Formats: sequence, C-alpha cells, structure tokens
Amino acid sequence: MLTHKSLRRITLVSITAILLAATSAAAQNTPIRPGDWIIGRIDSSIPASSFTLDVEEFSALQIRALSLTPGLDLDLSLASPDGSEHVPRLVWAVSPADTAFDAAFDSQGTYTLTASAASGGNPLVAPNGEFMLQVAETTFPTDAPPLAGTEEVVDAFADAPAFRSIPLSINCPAAISIANASDTGAPFAIRISGDQQMQEYNGSLETRFIIPAGTETTPVVEIKPLYTLFPARVRISTGCASEVSSQADALAALPPPLLAPTFAPPAGQLMIIAAGGSIEYGQGFVGTVAEGSPLTSYSFEGLAGDVVTGEAIGLSPDMQLGIAILSPQTAPISYSAGIPFSFTASEAAASVVLPEDGTYSLLVSSQGAGGAYLLRLSGGAPFTHDALTVGQPFTVTNDTFIVAGADPFRLSATAPEACLSVFSITPNTPFSGYMTLRDLSGQLVMGAREIGDGGVLAVLPPNSGTYTVNIQADDMAQDIALTLDLSCIEASAAYNAS
Repeated sequence: MLTHKSLRRITLVSITAILLAATSAAAQNTPIRPGDWIIGRIDSSIPASSFTLDVEEFSALQIRALSLTPGLDLDLSLASPDGSEHVPRLVWAVSPADTAFDAAFDSQGTYTLTASAASGGNPLVAPNGEFMLQVAETTFPTDAPPLAGTEEVVDAFADAPAFRSIPLSINCPAAISIANASDTGAPFAIRISGDQQMQEYNGSLETRFIIPAGTETTPVVEIKPLYTLFPARVRISTGCASEVSSQADALAALPPPLLAPTFAPPAGQLMIIAAGGSIEYGQGFVGTVAEGSPLTSYSFEGLAGDVVTGEAIGLSPDMQLGIAILSPQTAPISYSAGIPFSFTASEAAASVVLPEDGTYSLLVSSQGAGGAYLLRLSGGAPFTHDALTVGQPFTVTNDTFIVAGADPFRLSATAPEACLSVFSITPNTPFSGYMTLRDLSGQLVMGAREIGDGGVLAVLPPNSGTYTVNIQADDMAQDIALTLDLSCIEASAAYNAS
C-alpha cells in the first residue's frame, strides 16, 4: 500500500502519477501486470500480501520483491491457476533481504504472487515494514546462438549484448571459461542462466564454473561491457573440465584495467542540489526528480569499513538515473550511471567501502525525463573471520553462521603481488543462499544466488588489493559446507579442475 511514510518525499505534482502507476496493495489479490510496481506492507495484521498476475501462454517474466525496511527479509511464492505451487528459478539480487526470480509460463491464466517475511529471522521480532513488488518482461533470449566450436572470441556492446548457448557433454564434468580478450583491458560483465541460477560476474579477468556431468539444462551466457563507454571482448572456452587449459598467458599480457567512470553533473545543467533528507541502512522509499532540478542529495551515517550500496531505480518512463556516494568532505567516492543486468532500463547502483566514520551523502541525478524513483541504501559491517590466505583453504559450515548470528559471514582475501590469483568456492553439497565478492572499492566482482555442485571461481589481477566475501544462508537447516580457496597461477599453468 502507498502510505504516508512511503510518500513523505514525493511532491504534490507527482502524487497523481505515482498513484496511477502503483495500485494500493492494502487489499489481498491486488492485480499487477508486467511493467507495474506496487508498494506493499507486511505487519502483524497483514503477515502476507497476495497479488494476481495474468500471463500469456509461453511468456517469460522477471519478478522481484525489494525490502524497504531494515530487518525485513522477504519470501516470494508463485501459485498456478489451479492452486499448485509454480517453482521458478531464483536469481541473484542486490540485497539478501530481497527475493527475485525468473518464471516461464507454459499456459495462459491467472497466477498468484504472495510476499511474506522470510523464515530464519529473529522469531522474537514480528516482521513489520514495506516492500516493493515489481514485474517485468525478461530480456533473456530462448534462442541464443550456440558457441562456435569449443572456443570463440565474442564482442559485446552496451546497446548490443552478446548471447551464447553452451553445449555440454554428458560424459564428463564441463568447464566453461569466460576470459577478458580486450586489447584495452576493458572489463566485462556476464550473466549465466541454466542450473547456475543466473549468476552474475563483473570485472574479473576470467570466470570459470564447473557443471556436473549429465546436466540436462543448456546454459546461456550473456556478455555486456561493465562500463557502457568501453566495448567488451571475451574468449569463451568449454569442454571437459580436465581439458580446458588456463588462459593465464593471455591474461598476463592485458593492460591494467580501465578505471570506472567518475561523477559529472547532468549535461547542460547547473549544480543545483535539492535536499532530500536522510536515509539509513536497510531503508528505501519513493522520491521524485524534476527535469529542472536533476540532483537530489540524501545523507546517511556510516562507519569506516562499512560495505555500502546505494540504489536508484526508475519508476517512470524514459528516466536515465545516476547515483553517486559522496564522502563527508562531499567528494565523490563511487558513481554509477547504470547496471549491466538491471531489472528495468533505468537503474543505477553504486557501492563503496567507507574510508572513515562520518556523514555521507547519496546524490541522485537524471539525464533524461523527470519522474519517480525508488531509492534504497544497504550497508553495514558483517561478522569478519580471519583473512583468507594463499594455500590455506577455509570451510564455511553451519557453525560459522551460528557464530555470525543474524549477520552475513564475511572474510577478506588479498590478491598476491607475484601472480594471477584464483578465488574459488566449492560446495560439498548444493548451497542455497547469497554470496558476493567485492573489490576494495566495493565494486561487485561476483554475485551468486545459489551455488551448484561444481562451484565457481574468478581470476583476479596481481596486486589488486583486498577483496571482501559475504555469504548468507537462506536456511540454516541445510547442511552447509563451502570450501573457499585462494591460489596462484603462473603463465602456461593449467587449472586443477576436475
């Protein structure tokens, strides 16, 4: 439902448009359509909110529920017209408090979406807060061209992403390697569908994952430039895991990675900044930006070492949002003008590890039309284990999360100076949860919603600093045993894949 709290930052001019775009979710079975968004609420009187979704035969949709209240973790279920459970594929989301999935529909009908508080939270605290439900048509193709042989160099552009389906062998575990092949070192972003549950990887030199023998689902890889200004080129290799050689020679010859774009005010606009108020970790609300006043600032308190992400999600047509994080001295320390695999066409998310205690700011900008947007801030300093070092694997178990309590488990990993380093996660059993690997600036390098039997790895540049690893389990009842490892590879050396 749209409440006074949700709308406290919306101008009177925009309220009519917001109410037209977002139907009240106070009543159960509120209709929602692709392209719609709705603000809902969960509390003791409304423990779950249901929505009806009319779909066409053979359609594919992306659906997500975003938490707008600190401490509110969300579950989202989907029921078929006959009332039976429709099990979609979970996908990676920016915050572990969110739930997002891709759903394919074989038949036309009215389905039911139900948003509720996730299990596994503090049983002594009743869930209470707002969320946003959003439905969009998926952009992932069903007819991606197959990889040309066992290795192919593929180019991708901001306005023309590349897709490849990867044939698998039924006789051996398959390795799929996606490595940077750009002459400029321009970083790339990839998204993987199939049994890998739409993992996302951004900015590493190479990403490799292992798919167990006998897997029936053909994975599809989508490649985009990490930064829109610089085209991406990658080399995709596949085959039996024991036969796919290292690409360390080519990776070692790459130039230093290109720097991320920096913040600049919207073209042709004066630096007139409207005060939007304050925001805290875990909070989200709807705001507006006008064409004549394209910059709005929101303050928040942070501590040194906090890993912070600010998100701006456009809710009105033709918006081109950007978001910057400003230091206590008002200097930009992180900026984003887009997300490679955003849910909608107008989203930006900036991340950073805070360098000091103080009052920081989120600065939201718009290069396009004005309108409504959702602003969210996530952050904090999770429980930290000793640093992961080369040659000393660490296993995350159920006991690890018991020590961490309600917070995600975090450890650090520092890339050695003398070699390319390989960070890998290998589950002893399939792991249902949320994992991120971020560099020292807070930039996402790897994001995974679930980790299958084969595990994943990322190749990191030498002497590239300290990375943080965050892991949060969906359900503590599952048997958790994840082995995290950091190792070196020399040029011409083969990976120890099996």
